[in-house]
Amino acid sequence: MMDRRKPVRIAVGQLWQETNTFNPNPTAWSDFENWGVAEGEEVVERYGETGELGGFLSRWSENRGSANDELVGLARFACWPWGRVESSTWSMICQSFARQLAGIGSVDGVFLALHGAMASEDEHDVTGALLELVRGAVGPAVPIVGSLDLHANITPRMLESADLLVGYHTCPHLDAIETGQRSADGLLRLVSGESVTTRCLTLPMICAAELQNTFTGPPARLYRRLESLEEDPRVLTAGLYMSMPWFDCPHLGWSIV
Repeated sequence: MMDRRKPVRIAVGQLWQETNTFNPNPTAWSDFENWGVAEGEEVVERYGETGELGGFLSRWSENRGSANDELVGLARFACWPWGRVESSTWSMICQSFARQLAGIGSVDGVFLALHGAMASEDEHDVTGALLELVRGAVGPAVPIVGSLDLHANITPRMLESADLLVGYHTCPHLDAIETGQRSADGLLRLVSGESVTTRCLTLPMICAAELQNTFTGPPARLYRRLESLEEDPRVLTAGLYMSMPWFDCPHLGWSIV
């Protein structure tokens, strides 16, 4: 068990884009630059108050503010939904994360703000590939938590490389900050020594985005059920991922994790 008085080092990063594989226009490096690319300390300094990253960092500070923990930035890449990421751009993103991971030394945990339905010209599972890269760098014992859009397409690589996947509960998406907060709660429990068992059920189905409203649409009662499950202290997270309907790839379908 972790000594709660002992400072820990937590690495944080972001890779976020929703890919439409039917869009013939590729996503280029300049698209990420338009939204802001950051490495190292800039990840926290420039983007530590927005979205999932902001939610994670604020909750971590709330829970561990007196512990003098070190939050270490990896890299941050985000851009608007578009076509597949160019191979050269995806390679540069991998190099950025690998470079930062090689230079930060040992860490006690990792948080990644991800989308989950992102593909490049030569990699249909960008999210799984990044989680695999991070796992290879930090080793098997360091807990990795990833936040996801509820349109994520869950793959075996994601499940094998991450200890915990925490998804949005709303569409339209109104809970990015809350998802980051729930991710921080989960990572704190893992860093403190709790173990987690993940169960995943995948359904070979997709549905139109117009039917995915979690407030008034058919899935509404399912997401309220997920929220009630998370009130159980034995449950670190519960997610329903309806996948991105314009995302053609292996393992496509809804997943309950």
